[in-house]
Amino acid sequence: MIPSLLQGHLAATLPDEMSRALFVLRQYAGNLCSRLAWRKALSSHAEARSRTAYIVFADDEVQQREAVAPDLVTLLRDSLKSPLPYSQRELRFAEPGHAKVELRQGQEVRTFKIPHFQVPPPNRNSLPKRSVNPPISIKWERLLSIAREVDAREAAPGFPEWMSRLNLHSRLSKVQIESLSSDFFQNGTIILDGTSHVVGMLSSGKSTLLQALIFALASPDYGKRVVVLFPDTASASQLVARLHAHGYEQATVISSPRNRDEHLSMAHWNAQGYPSDAMLEATAAMTRSLGVACPLEGFQAPPQFSDGTSSRTVLRLSEKPCHRLKQLGKNRTEVDRSCPLIGECPLHEQQSKLGTAKVIAMTPQALLHMTADKAFVAEEMSFPELFQFIADVVLIDEADSVQATFDSECTQEKDLLSPNESAFMISNMRTVAKSLSDKTGRQYLAASNVRWHRELNRLQDSISAIYHLLLKRGENLSWFTNCKTFTAASILADLVPSGESTGKDRESSARERSKTLEQIAIIAGMLYGKAAASDDKEAGDDLTTGTLSVNMQAAHAFLNRLLPAIIDAVIEDDPEGVIHQIAEAIDSGPLSVFAYRGPALSKQRRSDSPFAPPILPTDSLSRAYAIALALLTNICLSSFAYLVRNQAAVEDDFGISDEDAFREARRLLRHYGNLIPRPLFGTVFGLMFSPAGQSAQGGTLKLVNHLGVGRYLLTQFHRLLAHEGQAGPHVMLMSGTSWAGGCSTTASPTFDVQQPVSAILTQPPGELAALSHSRYEFVSLGPESIVVSGSAPDERRENLRRVAHLLGRSSATGTRLMNKWHDLDTLWPEERERTMHRRRALLVTNNYGDAKIVANELARVAGQAHSVYCLVSDQLARAGELEQDATRSGEEFHRNIVPLPRSRVEDFGQSPPFSILVAPLKPISRGHNIVTDSGYAAISTIYFLHRPHPRPDDHSSVIGMLNRLAMSVLQEDGVFPKSGRSLDSVNRRFVSLAHRALNEGFAMRVAYSVMSDEARTQYSWDLMTSLWQTIGRGIRGGVPIYVGFIDKKFAPGIFGNPPKRDTANSSCLKQCQETLQLAINDDVNKVIAERLYRPFLDALDRLFGDEQGAEI
Repeated sequence: MIPSLLQGHLAATLPDEMSRALFVLRQYAGNLCSRLAWRKALSSHAEARSRTAYIVFADDEVQQREAVAPDLVTLLRDSLKSPLPYSQRELRFAEPGHAKVELRQGQEVRTFKIPHFQVPPPNRNSLPKRSVNPPISIKWERLLSIAREVDAREAAPGFPEWMSRLNLHSRLSKVQIESLSSDFFQNGTIILDGTSHVVGMLSSGKSTLLQALIFALASPDYGKRVVVLFPDTASASQLVARLHAHGYEQATVISSPRNRDEHLSMAHWNAQGYPSDAMLEATAAMTRSLGVACPLEGFQAPPQFSDGTSSRTVLRLSEKPCHRLKQLGKNRTEVDRSCPLIGECPLHEQQSKLGTAKVIAMTPQALLHMTADKAFVAEEMSFPELFQFIADVVLIDEADSVQATFDSECTQEKDLLSPNESAFMISNMRTVAKSLSDKTGRQYLAASNVRWHRELNRLQDSISAIYHLLLKRGENLSWFTNCKTFTAASILADLVPSGESTGKDRESSARERSKTLEQIAIIAGMLYGKAAASDDKEAGDDLTTGTLSVNMQAAHAFLNRLLPAIIDAVIEDDPEGVIHQIAEAIDSGPLSVFAYRGPALSKQRRSDSPFAPPILPTDSLSRAYAIALALLTNICLSSFAYLVRNQAAVEDDFGISDEDAFREARRLLRHYGNLIPRPLFGTVFGLMFSPAGQSAQGGTLKLVNHLGVGRYLLTQFHRLLAHEGQAGPHVMLMSGTSWAGGCSTTASPTFDVQQPVSAILTQPPGELAALSHSRYEFVSLGPESIVVSGSAPDERRENLRRVAHLLGRSSATGTRLMNKWHDLDTLWPEERERTMHRRRALLVTNNYGDAKIVANELARVAGQAHSVYCLVSDQLARAGELEQDATRSGEEFHRNIVPLPRSRVEDFGQSPPFSILVAPLKPISRGHNIVTDSGYAAISTIYFLHRPHPRPDDHSSVIGMLNRLAMSVLQEDGVFPKSGRSLDSVNRRFVSLAHRALNEGFAMRVAYSVMSDEARTQYSWDLMTSLWQTIGRGIRGGVPIYVGFIDKKFAPGIFGNPPKRDTANSSCLKQCQETLQLAINDDVNKVIAERLYRPFLDALDRLFGDEQGAEI
């Protein structure tokens, strides 16, 4: 049980005293969550107990005693009562003279002159202890008063002209709070205590409330220290610049010095959007916290330029000598020293303000990945830990997006075998071989090392067999390996016939297939357990054949018998061997469930079509190879999970601790592995294979690995160190879609934040009335509907060009987009005055590459009729990146296109009338408002060109399902009944639920038509959050919006010829409608669902009231 407990998932099932002791034990011995490390520790303990020790007295009396001290248990108990102190980092400055810096892993050495120049040493922050963080009460009237003061300062002469006016008081006056808990809002007072979760429909004033709270909390009246999370560093810099303009000098951005050049480029790009006379002022204000100068370099002699490629005169930001200077110590050995000028260094100015800043603005990525610099904080700790001591309040907008970011950042993609020398197999085999040579095999004295090395060899064997199968039989396997992550479960599920029934038969067939997929998931889990090393099996895995049907029991027995010999069987490829036994079992034996039952081959789409997707194999031999690959995948994934999970037990003996194959994973685990719940039994989500472009090479095999429950940091931020008696900051979470199903078992696994809603921000009745006039339509661009989602890449791109061509092509009355704006004048006569200033369109694709394709075609065909903007990532805003992107993609931007960085998307609100913005769904759905000078939405029409669906290599649903289960257990959300069950039985139940969650996550990544009912509902919540957030770009200020759905996959029935009624099985939007209807009719969720999603549901009801697509 010790390894399971040390993973941290079961802490809530323990009494408080044991839970506190477990937290401390995880700090002392977190690596013992590895079963191999635990066995190794037990072995060492047994050896110590077997030794004999003697006590020799002065009178020559000798007494035997136990080798282990008799008070060991008392010592352990006392140790677990006190928190483990943080490691103290020594700060020693380089002495005047010379020091060396090693670059590129010692391949280059630079010498620096250390000046005789004295600067005050940096102030290292103390960490104040607090057992209680008192609640903070903020009266609404005081918030309004502070908003008036803000507006007065911004209206006064001298306030920067380039900075837009907030008009905070008038906006805040419209905000209405409907409290669901008296702990957050009562008697006109907001109370911040612990974590508060505030939701509000789009355009309900969340950003307004957030801005007012920042000014209030940081004001002298309250004097609180506030941390604010922003989606990008550019937005954080703009907030800090505004605070400085208001006299709040103690405000700073915290960003990674390694990425400072990118942040500077973005700030300069942003400043280009301001009038020329304000450009310099804006640039200076936004770059004030983004220093890059190295004062030590200023004391060096002028550089000697050279033509050599290795003689760069200016070091990269990641190579600066800050803490990397080497000088000879007292014993004439080199020791690391720090730069004596670091206390006044512009590059480190941000962190130098940690002790005094009243407002700290940073991104979720910086919060998670950065650590406090040792020049300013002696303790080695992450920023979430530091803020437990120095922050009073943490404000997080778009909380559901931040949750998805935390989850994503705690997931790792890793090459198993590739041209990259850091690939796992290459780096580990090389390092282990050198270690064995250096120690001449002494590592094998420890049985644990033998077991680990044996598993490494087993992984290599499985990878070689997988490569052999993929390279030799790739044409038979490409239907599930091309650009997809595959596991044993996904391969076996793809082999199950999907059925082609219609109507009621189709729904019945879908239910039957759903049951079959559940059975296959059980088989895959049992085979994974069989493949795992015998000393590393999960004690809690209670999957048994008793849960299988008779046919599935026979299939499992057959596969279970083949598993041990599958590697040899694949390599031998004997006509009478195992592969052919599998084929025979598919034809007329226990594996008949995987036999092909689709249409005849002659009726399938021709494979030589330029847009034809890979054809599902119909012959039993090809299917046998697929099943063999499924078994090999199980072996590979289980071996890899074993090696990574148990690496801590052997890394010193094999010398792998300094290798960089898992540097990022180790860094995250070092800071968070004993703070957040560990990954569930080292879960690996699957393999991906990318064939090499050159025939002389094989390809790249990579996997995706789960490093921990990232979302724990969101809802538990206020109590990360509670078991150590440290009260953390109060946290306020805000979003329009962070409630997406709530406590329902079918809630969104990605976006639903598992924190009770404290309050709802409601919209004024007048704005809701205006929204009720919004119109959604299925848009037909011609006699044949256009399919985008699910098409082969070339076909998808061609169809997107066709959509853009038809939308932008001019006719006698103008383009189709123009005609729709004229129609809206008739549809919304009372809105005509505002609509005249909102004649802008948003076209939504699924990614940046598709957005460029659509924008280029629009610019080509529309000419001067429309100004075309295309959203680009902030990284492309750097000098030269647009050209490099054009080279990589083979497609450059049309000369008439305006590339718009994501962090400047609000500038589209000031674009000329009839402008079009083409943008990917994910970036455009979050963050900035796109409004007119009058404060209402500048966009009046939105077209979704592509039905959103998880990419085959998107693991967010799998991560979400596992992490959601973990949080449910930690928050005691009824997962385990209070029945006095033993820890062992609770653990078995938990692992069983985890297997199910893993399989349900993968179930959301299959084709929509074959999803289970539960998976479709979960997918619909994920879809709704993205669609509704994007539609929110067009309803700011309470104005109606026109939404057009173009992809046939949105509603195959209605788009059909002739049209027919869609069901939730065929249309994702119909599923969204049914999901919302259930939520709004649920007594528990009714109020929240009604307030957040009622306008969206009403629009869907009207949409499906029409059976025909709209002609535009």
